[in-house]
Amino acid sequence: GLKVDFNRLLVEVDKPFIGTVEYLFKGRFYRLLREVSEAITYWGGWSGQSVNMRASGIKAVLNLDDRQRINRLRDKDGGGCMLQWLQWSEREGKKISDEALMFYQKADIMAKRYMDSKVSQYLTPEKLMHYLIRQKRESYPSHKYSSILNQYEDYLSMCVRLDKHMDDEMVYRPRELKRRHDEASEECRIRQEELRAKANKEEAERKAQEMREKYPGYEGLLQEIKAKYEYANDTYRIIVPENFAQITEEGMNLHHCVGNTERYFDRIVSRETYICFLRKVEEPDKSYYTIEVEPGGTIRQHRGMYDEEPEIEQVKPFLKLWQKEIRKRMNAKDHELAKNSRSKERRV
Repeated sequence: GLKVDFNRLLVEVDKPFIGTVEYLFKGRFYRLLREVSEAITYWGGWSGQSVNMRASGIKAVLNLDDRQRINRLRDKDGGGCMLQWLQWSEREGKKISDEALMFYQKADIMAKRYMDSKVSQYLTPEKLMHYLIRQKRESYPSHKYSSILNQYEDYLSMCVRLDKHMDDEMVYRPRELKRRHDEASEECRIRQEELRAKANKEEAERKAQEMREKYPGYEGLLQEIKAKYEYANDTYRIIVPENFAQITEEGMNLHHCVGNTERYFDRIVSRETYICFLRKVEEPDKSYYTIEVEPGGTIRQHRGMYDEEPEIEQVKPFLKLWQKEIRKRMNAKDHELAKNSRSKERRV
């Protein structure tokens, strides 16, 4: 009756791995075992970093020395997400409540994401949990918690860029996140327009050169993926931008933060995700949706005007066709990039 991916388990022949699988089963770590089975790749090996599948002994397997934390993981049928938070708790010497563990597991928000984010500089995991719950209730009722966290991360990045007083709680923890996020995005857009109005040809080239030096090979990478990711039917088309300026302009046109924060460019250069534009065929030059897509075709975000999703139900069938086309065009290198991208987004 245990729900695991038996086909993938049959693929893996590594003896230490198989022994640990049996150990997890006998130890009643059922959710963790299911997630481990789903992480096995058909081309060999498995993805994920939180569980040491070749280790000996439960402490080494789970990277936890505290038996109480191990028991909490078992008793709450925790998976990789909960395990990662317990590892964080032990490593940092900080407590984390059962409520927070269950919340982050259900929301699928990993501890690594928290640690790598600016959010960790301002809110503890407990405070972040309560903040996300409140924002969902008051401003984002239809959004997932991970999506609300995206909005919060983008907001903080824009505040830093706008030289806000980040030691002020009213700045780093606004009561109305959506309104303040939209205001910051608009302020970034206005600032961009002011810079553009003042810039001459020489200044524009200097700025472009700065970006080429900061992200070497970036524009060449966009040209490289163009043939693989561009796609169209009678209603919609996907366009790959050609340079930094186009992505910045896209964010300005749609009043969202893509192009206003550098983390998207970092992901592009590392080939974790790419930015593409969705257009209506009848309006090819009008910004409609910005798509953040992984090398394997998994869509992380699709953002329209002011981060809304206009006509999304009409758009989804086309996006699914596009994803299928991407997967047809993938080669061995693309599969490896897709695996790495998945492990960065969600680590078991």
